[in-house]
Order: sequence, then structure tokens, then C-alpha cells
Amino acid sequence: MADFSMEKALGSGFRVITRNPAAIGVWAVFYLVVGLGPSMLLMPGLGHPMSADPQAAFTAISKMMVWMPFLWILSLAHAAIAYGAVYRAVLTPEDGRYFYLRLSRQELWLGLTLLVMLVLFVAFTGVAAIIIGVLSRSVPGVVTFLAIVGALAVVVWLALRLSMAGLMAFTERRFVLMESWTLTQGLGWKLFGVAFCQVVIILALELVVLLPTMLVLGLTGAFKGLAEAAKAGHPLAYPLPVIAAYLIVLPIFGALMYAILGGPWASIYQQIDGPRAEAA
Repeated sequence: MADFSMEKALGSGFRVITRNPAAIGVWAVFYLVVGLGPSMLLMPGLGHPMSADPQAAFTAISKMMVWMPFLWILSLAHAAIAYGAVYRAVLTPEDGRYFYLRLSRQELWLGLTLLVMLVLFVAFTGVAAIIIGVLSRSVPGVVTFLAIVGALAVVVWLALRLSMAGLMAFTERRFVLMESWTLTQGLGWKLFGVAFCQVVIILALELVVLLPTMLVLGLTGAFKGLAEAAKAGHPLAYPLPVIAAYLIVLPIFGALMYAILGGPWASIYQQIDGPRAEAA
């Protein structure tokens, strides 16, 4: 049975950051343009208070819904390109062209695999919710609670066992799903440990970076100004602190998250399936 070092895996994302500061800067710009840009442009559409003018609010929301399919596709492409860059930085660090950002067959297969996994998880969650909803009408509350916990545990377990599918699709340039099940056999608890540590790291970074940013925005009255800008319907009317947060803090934080979230899983794949990983 293949095995991996949790310490090496968790340090992988931070090594990507320290070894490629220029790439992190470019990834931050990519996050700003592709990740934050569309939502920031659509945000003024939410500025009509429902109580003041329900018809105007409904019209604005309807116009925004037209763009939702485009935003979903863009989000999928965003994830495939961003995490493809992280995977490339870990698996083939010498291939640093375009700061590891590409739109190639590797990203397309990665995106397809992520899409199928998302559909499967949404379908499973929906079925589980219906079953639990029916059971809750005829069983004690504690049984319903245990059923919810059990369903969440199954979702986490499935996600961990299929966690290598995207990396395998990326490196092998084909659709991959159940092959990940075989590759991760016997590694469930260690994979869970990595995921748990990532959650702790992200929470710590949010406390260090995002919480102070939110406090500054609150103290400067930026949130009130943001609501007024939304009513005005023009993004250029956003308060300066909000614009600074969107242009500087959030993109850098997003780029760091790419590396911290994606790096460990690429390292795990490299350790447990080295020959194919290096062939990427």
C-alpha cells in the first residue's frame, strides 16, 4: 500500500509560495480579474431594497440570473486554471512558463472531472436530504440528527477517496474518477488529517488577514458606503477602503489559498503515484 508524509504534504503549499513569489502576484491578479471581477460588476444589481421598490429589486435580480450560467462556467474554468497552476508548480516546477497558468488539455480534463464530481455530490446530497426529510416526520429528533451526521460523514469520506481524481485527470490528460478510489485505498484517515489541518490553517489565516480587514472596513464606515454605492448602481461609487480590499487584500489572500489548498494534494499524489505524477 502506498503511503505519504503529512508533514511534506502540508508544507508543499508554503514551498510554492516561498519559491514563486512572482507567480503568487500573477495569481492574485488572475483571482482579481476572473474570481472577483464578475461578482463585483454584478453587485450593484442588488442595490434595490425589496421593501422600497419590490418591482425594481425583482427586475434587477432577474437580470442578474441571466448571467448565472456564464458565472458557473467561469467559476469552473477559474478553478481548473488556478489549481492546474498549483499542480504544475508542485509536480513540474521547472515548467514555469506563464507563471504556471495555462488553458490546455490538462485544465480541460481537470475541469470536466471537477464538474462530474460536483454533479455527483449535489445529487447525493439532494437524495440524502429527501430521505432524511421523510424520516424526520416519523422518528425522534436524535435519530434525524444522527442521520444528518452520518450523511455528512459519507460525503467527507467520498470526497477524500475521490480526492486524487482531479490530479490524475490533470496528469494523464483524460477523464478519471474511480481510479482515485483504488489509489487512496487505506489512506482515508491520513487524508482526513491533511484536510483537517488545512481547515485549521485557513481559519488562522482568516483571523490574521480577513478579520483585521473587516474591522478596518467597519470602523471606516465602508459597509454603509457600500450599501449606498449599491443603491447608486455604479461600482465606481464604492468607498475607497472597499476598493482597496478588493484590489489588494482579497486577491493576495485568494492566491495564497490556491497554493495552500492545492499544494498538499499535489504533493500527496506525487508521493503515492510518483512515476505518473512526474510524467505530467
